[in-house]
Amino acid sequence: MCSVRAFLMSVAVIAAGVSSPAQAARTWETLDYPGASGTYPMGISGNTVFGWYYSAGIHGFMHDGDNWVTLDYPGAERTLLSGVFAGNFVVNYRDRGSNQYHVALYDGTSWEPLNYPGATATYAQGVAEERIVGSYQDGVGKQHGFLYDGTAWSSIDYPGATGTTVSGKSGDKIVGSYTDSQGRSYGFLRDGTTWETIDAPLASLAGGTTVSGISGDTIVGYLATVGWAWQQDYWGFVLEDGQMDCFMYPGAKWTHVTGISGSTIVGYYQTGDPLSYHVDQGHGFVLTVPEPMSLALLAAGSVLALRRQLTGSCSRSPTRPA
Repeated sequence: MCSVRAFLMSVAVIAAGVSSPAQAARTWETLDYPGASGTYPMGISGNTVFGWYYSAGIHGFMHDGDNWVTLDYPGAERTLLSGVFAGNFVVNYRDRGSNQYHVALYDGTSWEPLNYPGATATYAQGVAEERIVGSYQDGVGKQHGFLYDGTAWSSIDYPGATGTTVSGKSGDKIVGSYTDSQGRSYGFLRDGTTWETIDAPLASLAGGTTVSGISGDTIVGYLATVGWAWQQDYWGFVLEDGQMDCFMYPGAKWTHVTGISGSTIVGYYQTGDPLSYHVDQGHGFVLTVPEPMSLALLAAGSVLALRRQLTGSCSRSPTRPA
């Protein structure tokens, strides 16, 4: 384990010293917090992974490949780490007896609340290009996306959506997800003033598509192919140059992709029956592949055999990797 202050001081050095993932061999790595029964990465910056784990409760963590840091907001029922912003941990927490999340910054000594002005709830999805990104809930319960640069807040709403969340930023490109009036989820890409819907061809009407991050021009996320709620069959995806490739962690029953940094993808998977999902059954993963990423995933044998246009249709059902 490593102290919180030491870890915060090392994050910038670690990120600066990471070699290009394109130069490394393609690798899958399972990521399990020591002693935890469930581990759930939320994002990655350089080679530092952020997220939460389950061990008699839900606790936040950071992992740089060698050291683990755990963090709990004082008195909270749940704590989730989503990144580091301006030298501070970005923490989502939920108080006991509440179903609303709030955000706080922690500098290693003191806590500072950080919530969208006037919101009843705020959730930080991650940190991208010196911006905190996520969503907030207004007084009538509608969800809006946001970006925060340390001074000013920007509210983001996909046109006509009933709810919006922002999950990443790359230059002028902003990505996230939105829900329609039927409750179905779609991904989106906003490039300047232009909006584009991202709807995976395999995604079911019940589940839909969730975009969880962007690095350069590469977008990642996950989709649900069948069923409702936790009964759905989840696959991760990579979207590059209009081509979408879906993949599953080898041997897993479902896979969620939650973030990307360069050519390194993070997420979590479950090997048990998806119909019996429990919070203490997930495992984190780190997938590092050389560029171009979509071709590398095909070569790995962990991607669907069919490579298709984003606007095309799938001709057959997915086959799970061994």
